[in-house]
Formats: sequence, structure tokens, C-alpha cells
Amino acid sequence: MSDRKPARDLSVGTRLANRYTLTRRLGRGGAAETWLATDRITRASVALKILVDDRIGADAFRREWQLAIRLMHAHIVRAFEFHEDDGAFYSLQFIDGPDVSVLAGAAPAESLPPVALVADALRYAHAKGVVHRDVKASNILLDHNGAPYLIDFGVAAAR
Repeated sequence: MSDRKPARDLSVGTRLANRYTLTRRLGRGGAAETWLATDRITRASVALKILVDDRIGADAFRREWQLAIRLMHAHIVRAFEFHEDDGAFYSLQFIDGPDVSVLAGAAPAESLPPVALVADALRYAHAKGVVHRDVKASNILLDHNGAPYLIDFGVAAAR
């Protein structure tokens, strides 16, 4: 049992910022949960990364978002707006697909092109002064076309 103290309870149907309605939880990390949500204004599906552990401050969470929003690359998930009115959270591009581990055991002709695209995304991030520091299969999602996206800059550092 974790001694982590959640700052809030989230569930399907919860509305945040009078704009987003939570649909399902996508993942949970050390201090945050990521949820699929529907944007009431655009009707688009978005991912929301929501601070749920009150031991990390909103300022640190905002710095994470500030690193992520600087990165505009075809294979890095896009960060959008930061909100603090309903607790700290930010919106992200939603990638509806599995992580790259589905390519384990695939022929090199199938698995190397996505790896090369992620390597280019990392090169770009490094050129912008951002080091990801948590590259692993679960942090690389594939969209419905098989294009890879580097996600989760939660432990990233600025150089």
C-alpha cells in the first residue's frame, strides 16, 4: 500500500475547468494521473495530466509543462494549456494507440523506422535544451498509422 496522499479523487464524468470531462484513466505516475477527456469546446479527445499528489507543488508541475510546451516536433506529443483553477493540470495531444513494445520481435524493417523517428525527436529536444531522462517503451506511443510519439516529460531536465 502506498503512503501517497492523493490531493483529489478523480472519476469518470468529473469536469475540470468547466471545459473537460474525464472519460477514462490512461495511466498513473508518481505524482500525476493521465486521463482521456473530452473538450467541451472543441469536442476533441485530449489527454489531461493531472497533479494528484499534494507533496509535489504546482510550481514544479508548471515547470514540467513549460519544458513540454517548448517542444514542437512531429514525434513528440504536444502539450497545450496549463490550468490551476481546479487543481493543477495540463492538456496534451491524445494518441490512441499502444506503446512501442508491440514491435518487440518484429522484423528490423518494421521496428527500426519508428525508432529512428524517436531518435530524431530526442535530438530535437536536446537541441532545445531538454533531456527526457525516462525513455522506455511505455513512453513511446504509436498512433493508428504506426507513427511514434515520445510522451511523458515528467522527469525531464533543462540543460
